[in-house]
Amino acid sequence: MKHLALGLSYAVALAALLAIGAPAFTTAYAKESPKGEAAKPEPAQPGDTISWLTDVAAGFEKAAARRLPVMICINASQVDGKASAEPAAKGLREVVYKDLRIVTKSRRFVCVYLTPEGSSKDYGELRLRFGIDGLIVSPQHIFAHPDHAQGNAPLARKEYWPHGKGEAAVDELLKMMNKALTKFGVREGSPETPAAPDAGAEGGEAPLAPEDDAKRTAWIEKLLGIVRTGAEDPRKEALRSLIANDKRGDCIDPVIALIEEFKGDKKRVPVLTDVVRALGVPELHKAALAMHGLLKHKDDGLRANTAVSLEYIGCAESADPLKARVGREKVENIANHMYRALGRCAAGDKRVRALLIKKSKGSKSSLGAYGPIVGLAYFTKDAKAARAVEKLLKAMGPPGGGRRG
Repeated sequence: MKHLALGLSYAVALAALLAIGAPAFTTAYAKESPKGEAAKPEPAQPGDTISWLTDVAAGFEKAAARRLPVMICINASQVDGKASAEPAAKGLREVVYKDLRIVTKSRRFVCVYLTPEGSSKDYGELRLRFGIDGLIVSPQHIFAHPDHAQGNAPLARKEYWPHGKGEAAVDELLKMMNKALTKFGVREGSPETPAAPDAGAEGGEAPLAPEDDAKRTAWIEKLLGIVRTGAEDPRKEALRSLIANDKRGDCIDPVIALIEEFKGDKKRVPVLTDVVRALGVPELHKAALAMHGLLKHKDDGLRANTAVSLEYIGCAESADPLKARVGREKVENIANHMYRALGRCAAGDKRVRALLIKKSKGSKSSLGAYGPIVGLAYFTKDAKAARAVEKLLKAMGPPGGGRRG
């Protein structure tokens, strides 16, 4: 199993089409209660196949309309310029994807199939949505919410395919599909009901805190204990429950205090990252103030998630820390997140507008211009920002048709 190199020629000026007249803000951690067309599908019959789309943007559009998750399968016949068939990809194409159990389960998704012959527009869309740098691996499976945007975690993702093409391979892909459905909020056996709020089941409603004051205090302490010492899925669920049940800061304030508690502990970086993600609540300014110092953290993932949460919160006080840090950020993708956050937090500030215009024009790559352009899109009803983006579109060229064309 090898790497499949796929170029990025899709003009990142498409971000401008998020419109200067309407904010480009997309929720980084969307919660939903999926129902839609998730009803139990009819069993596949001999000869039935997966209903594939070959256009990434169209796939996400269809998924949004039908309220279904997206399954993206990347599959190359040959890789690295070799004439011989890639066996893992061939086994998936010719056996696993044709198994009737897989075909039946696929009807709960909008399915997108990509090959090297796919358009650069499709791979550009893939890179932008999932923040993929460098080589794109084949075979690869990605499952995502229909509103997935860069900065979100996919429902499931696996690069390469070590499971062959037999019964074990079918079982592994079914496990991935079931995992994605559970995280999306669909329970096997009752597909039209949002998932119960157990570990990892994003989209279900958070459990309610006890009404009694003493029991409520004990409940909060119990969940904080899970955050401190629990495994990843229970920890995320505990954080979600705390944020959802807050009353005058009794849940949120101790979660914010965890930032100070964990920030100097290298072993707690994954926990701290989950805390930062959980606190990405619009206008939760006190959380933003506690996060500013994390923009300098050595961990790339934590810095990126901090920037995304600051964009989501939209606190004006975050503008100066973002401006001070973004010029020193060496990772292009993380700088993009910071420029987006800066645009949201400082929308209307003419100096920030000038900075974003300068960075958009001066970027060495179209991908590097993406964050500043999205930052400019927060400057609604701003003629100078609109003119700047129009010039960028003229210089870079429009995206290659499709949903954003």
